[in-house]
Amino acid sequence: MNSNAVLPEEEDSGYDEQGLRRKAFLVLNRRVAAAKANDALERAEARFMELAKMLDIKQVELPGATVQVIEGEKRTVSVDVLAEELPPETFNMVTKRAVDLGRLDQAVALGLVLESIARAATKVTPYKNVRVNVH
Repeated sequence: MNSNAVLPEEEDSGYDEQGLRRKAFLVLNRRVAAAKANDALERAEARFMELAKMLDIKQVELPGATVQVIEGEKRTVSVDVLAEELPPETFNMVTKRAVDLGRLDQAVALGLVLESIARAATKVTPYKNVRVNVH
């Protein structure tokens, strides 16, 4: 499907204010329903993981689906340890620099960095989002 295609329910043209309000209401209702479904899915997955561990189940066959328990690992690396243990050339090769926005803001507030320099170095990308909290 063309990623630029607009689905009929997404078109905004031809709506008066009342129509736009109704459309916004319908979209928000869909978001609430999706959030509730996601919350229910997370609870079901957590319960499944408990039962799978208790019964030592790694895979379940369902009509049209296979559910598997995937076990993996996430790694967190201490930059301080690497900086201490590696030659500088190797350390520079395996790490990258990134700006800490909070620290940059603090440096501007303290007068250590000119606001004009911070603005020139910063790209701001606006976005919109809808947050739904399910209770």
